[in-house]
Amino acid sequence: IGPALDGGYYLLGLRACPPGMLADLRWSTPETRERTEERLRQRGMSVRQLEPLPDVDVAEDLLTLIEELGASSAHAPHTRQWIAKYAPILGGISVG
Repeated sequence: IGPALDGGYYLLGLRACPPGMLADLRWSTPETRERTEERLRQRGMSVRQLEPLPDVDVAEDLLTLIEELGASSAHAPHTRQWIAKYAPILGGISVG
């Protein structure tokens, strides 16, 4: 699981998601990752944490990501392509 800085997570890697695993989970709360980890352990699954990173939940998070991407053109080519594709509906924002 990739912990997000806000208490959620940016990545959940599973071979298969058990039925009901994510049902009724409160998203975008400081406890989201913790509750998900509890559910994984209750199902006998091991949990390993990756590096904590920011995630994108709201427009402000996206703008922060775009600013960070502008600093180096070598990073996140697929994310850059997505932003370029959707820039017209995102208000014409751009990376780099």
